[in-house]
Amino acid sequence: MTALGRLTSAVSARAEARPGLAAVLLMLAASLALASMHGSVRFVSAGLHPFEIAFFRNVFGFCVLIPWLARIGLAAFATRKLPLHLVRGVLNGGSMLMWFLGLSLIPLAEATALSLASPLIATAGAILFLGEPVRGHRWLGLGLGVAGMLTILRPGFEEIGLGAAAVLLSAVLVTASKLIAKTLTRTESPTAIVAWLTLLMIPVTAIPAAFVWQTPTGLQLLMLLGIGALGSCGHLCLVHAYRLADVGLVEPLVFFRLVWAALLGFLIFAEIPDAWVWIGGLLIVAATTWLARREAG
Repeated sequence: MTALGRLTSAVSARAEARPGLAAVLLMLAASLALASMHGSVRFVSAGLHPFEIAFFRNVFGFCVLIPWLARIGLAAFATRKLPLHLVRGVLNGGSMLMWFLGLSLIPLAEATALSLASPLIATAGAILFLGEPVRGHRWLGLGLGVAGMLTILRPGFEEIGLGAAAVLLSAVLVTASKLIAKTLTRTESPTAIVAWLTLLMIPVTAIPAAFVWQTPTGLQLLMLLGIGALGSCGHLCLVHAYRLADVGLVEPLVFFRLVWAALLGFLIFAEIPDAWVWIGGLLIVAATTWLARREAG
């Protein structure tokens, strides 16, 4: 077990007596780690193309999993649905490329606020493509989320630039990837789903990175390693938070990703999000929280 894994396990073990508080703290830590990763991507993109940053993110992410995969062996890649894994790898890789491109082009808080709409797109996709039932609370949540996105983008009043379009495309692609993952869970093990995705995203992001390649400096490599570590730490804290408490408790704390992003954007890039970003972000978080609580119920 890695040092990060041992630390998280120890924190979780001590949190059993107060799981609600522990879940809140873990969710806050997850939002800070992910916002810091996104800020680091924006900072490094001043010297490296975002496609190359995405490639290194996946390489270092795979390195984190090597000890785990080594213990399991080739059984980790046992599958009967290789074509679906390949499609999912392309979709997820494309989503990361678009997300990192968006981070390099628009303010950090705006990109974060738009990315919060991903669960809403997933809900719409499940209704349209997986045949899940359409209930009243889903329509209400989707309507509120769309209002939030339109508040941030303000079409007709401001031009929707490449950065915002890239973030929205990223959300659509990752939603398609999640829908395939849901299909794969019917026949595939979670180990195979994670292993194949982590492995496939390396060549998927390596191809576009090759066309914009620039050898990183020592400092840039350290920051790229930090991006990988922050991403792994953030997602690990996120998983433990959802394990310790109900979705209804931790889901509203997703809004803190926008708070941290706004703070980092101001301190590092002198970016000040306007009121529309905050209003739209609140509407999106309210919509996803409403859906999460109703679905959990």
